[in-house]
Amino acid sequence: MQHQFEILTDSTCDIPLDELDELKVEMVPLHVFVAGGSYHDMVDITSEQFYDKMASTDELPHSSQPSPTAFLDAYNKMADDGAPAVLSIHIATALSGTANSAEIAAKDAKVPVHVWDSRTATVVHGMMVKEACRMRDAGESLEATVTHLDELSVKSTLVFVPDTLENIVKNGRCSRAKGLMSSLLNIKAVLSVQPDGSLEPVGKGRGTERALESLTKVVEGRYGKGAELTATLLTVRNQAGVDEMINILEKHGFVLHVMGTCNAGPVIATHTGAGLIGLGCVPTSALYA
Repeated sequence: MQHQFEILTDSTCDIPLDELDELKVEMVPLHVFVAGGSYHDMVDITSEQFYDKMASTDELPHSSQPSPTAFLDAYNKMADDGAPAVLSIHIATALSGTANSAEIAAKDAKVPVHVWDSRTATVVHGMMVKEACRMRDAGESLEATVTHLDELSVKSTLVFVPDTLENIVKNGRCSRAKGLMSSLLNIKAVLSVQPDGSLEPVGKGRGTERALESLTKVVEGRYGKGAELTATLLTVRNQAGVDEMINILEKHGFVLHVMGTCNAGPVIATHTGAGLIGLGCVPTSALYA
């Protein structure tokens, strides 16, 4: 069946390259800089390779958005391959200028391009890409898909517990976390992406277990007790922490349909550091049927 549109995203969706290939989704990578080297996120360097380099240097890693030219080349290649239109799904503009580069390129593309700001990042960004793929493959229109994604985005949650706030604060991604880092000892912060795409502290706890209890209260406050959620888990070399989070959520009565556990890609890990524990979720009933 001929699709009414094709899909492009950026590397911060944290979907592995082989899975993107299976989904027939094009990807434009961001750039990461670590230990004196420059790499295309997820292309020139894997998550595990990046974690090793990040651990081997005192230099704070950083990232930068793709150029408009990179997006224009990708859009025009998709047009040459037969795409009648493109849905371009990207990390929140509050966190990165990636969508802005895509918007600039879209004006000169050979086919119509709709740039959609996911207003989130990493695993929830990835969930939105996969939802768009389901709708594309079912023959839905670009307009209907965007409308559904807008509705689903409002119902999504991305919440996580970093082992340290150092990378997030120094990279300027959460200014309010600076006070937490400077005033609290042995306190783990709970951070969440807000509806406008910004990153804010939403809880805290002394030690990992209490921080995860605080994370659970955030999810409970959002969806209510016993909610049925479809989730993707997120980590940077902390599977034990992810397992503990799931145990706590299930003890609180949540019904979780886990799509998988994702290693944060280099760009995301640049800002969160090692030890990350995260949860991306949406109400199962809100997904495209």
